[in-house]
Amino acid sequence: MAPATASVATAAAVATPVATLPSQVAAAAARDFERLRNESGDLQMVKRLAWQLLAAGESGRSFALWAVGVMYSATGQRQVVAVSHHGAGYVPPGIAVPTELRMAWADPIINDAFRQRWTGNLDPAATLVAYAELKAGEAAAWRLGAAATTWSEVDALMAAAQRWGTEWATCTGMNMPGGIDKQALTLGAETTHRLAAEFPELAVQAAELKPRGLDRRAAKLITDALVSEARLVVVKTSTMPGESRLPANLDDVWPAAADNCVPAAERARFAEAVQQQWLSVGIAQPGWDLERSASIDAEYRGQWLISRALEAVLGWIADTGTDGKPAELPMADIVYAAAHAHLDGRGTDWITDLFTQSERSRP
Repeated sequence: MAPATASVATAAAVATPVATLPSQVAAAAARDFERLRNESGDLQMVKRLAWQLLAAGESGRSFALWAVGVMYSATGQRQVVAVSHHGAGYVPPGIAVPTELRMAWADPIINDAFRQRWTGNLDPAATLVAYAELKAGEAAAWRLGAAATTWSEVDALMAAAQRWGTEWATCTGMNMPGGIDKQALTLGAETTHRLAAEFPELAVQAAELKPRGLDRRAAKLITDALVSEARLVVVKTSTMPGESRLPANLDDVWPAAADNCVPAAERARFAEAVQQQWLSVGIAQPGWDLERSASIDAEYRGQWLISRALEAVLGWIADTGTDGKPAELPMADIVYAAAHAHLDGRGTDWITDLFTQSERSRP
């Protein structure tokens, strides 16, 4: 009887499943499926937008970290807001803004104290939650319902979850779904230019200049003003005391570019220098260090002003079109760079003043 007993025991052992790698993977996949199934539509929506913004930046000239959130007022009003880690929520060139998005930094509720603390902060989710705190104090008592970040820091979102019950998720390049189109956020029926999305009145005024033949004159006045200020900025990371570390051939490019007389080789050399040194300011970005300081903020603001001035100059040196004529001046992009150049909250009146001046200086 012993052999039979052994056979039964062996059969029982073989029939008993054991934990194998495939079964562990299947269990993890089941948990992920269950979690995704339980996500609200709001969380799925902000995740999609965060991934789209991240992907669009990866295919452009300037990478950005993003946080996107959906907020509800006590009366049921709904807003979808976004903020990048650059400057005051700056949108990099080449990214069109989904029409459903509101840029958080464009809200008039943002005051000087908020600017001093959060301008250029490395963690966009922390900035978004700080903005939500401001909105929570309004009479409408806004609440951050769901939020997604493309950065790895999630402490601020965890705090929001405890306070408001905010759903949140991280949306990095590592977990980006294959269906996210890196070219999805281009100008179209469901997107708008970054200037119109954030400064609609300024966008209308800028668009009205071209039919009157004033766009190039106004753009030159704006670029002149930015370059003049950039020349006065001295940054600590310069190679020599007193140097601003502007591109070596800036004098060869501007203001000659306004007359379309910059050789192609000079244009390429200038564009490469700007890309390498300035379009992704991060050397002194607040947030890399544990504590902010006045010197770090001043350094960052100086670098930022130079970056936006050089971005404006870049708008003048685009390659010629297929017909050999100069490419159309990207007026809206130059105005947007100018609107974001100063991080001290001075507004955009100086730009509209130059619009008016362009009319007065007409030959």
